[in-house]
Amino acid sequence: MSSFVFDSHKNFIQTLVASPAPGTSGTTLHLLTGTGSIFPAISDSGGFNCVVYPAGELPNRDNTEIVRVTNINNDVLTVVRARENTSAIDIQAGYVLYLAITAQSFSDIETAINQIHFDPNALDPIEVGNGNTRSEEHTSE
Repeated sequence: MSSFVFDSHKNFIQTLVASPAPGTSGTTLHLLTGTGSIFPAISDSGGFNCVVYPAGELPNRDNTEIVRVTNINNDVLTVVRARENTSAIDIQAGYVLYLAITAQSFSDIETAINQIHFDPNALDPIEVGNGNTRSEEHTSE
């Protein structure tokens, strides 16, 4: 069985894009001073996905882009643009960069689960706090 490597995670990681703005094609995001260190280290998965959108607006399909962060050098991130079927937007200084759970996060979990091969008949029942097995717990009302 092959092992699966997940992206690095941290909670509540958010900052703003600083100057110079990368526009629609730039592959580096300059962040506010000192905020590059709040992001997780790049894992063996090769990076992690973030969403970028204008500050003061709710992210949606028209104003948001998913980027893959592949390198962190102090407060400068190297990114691959327009990930997960999003389009490159005109990223400006002041845009929000947010480490978020995206559809790819769930796809990665599903892929890893599907790689597990086991014999369900070989599993022992799991006891829950009241002495019932988990299957009994789900069927009792």
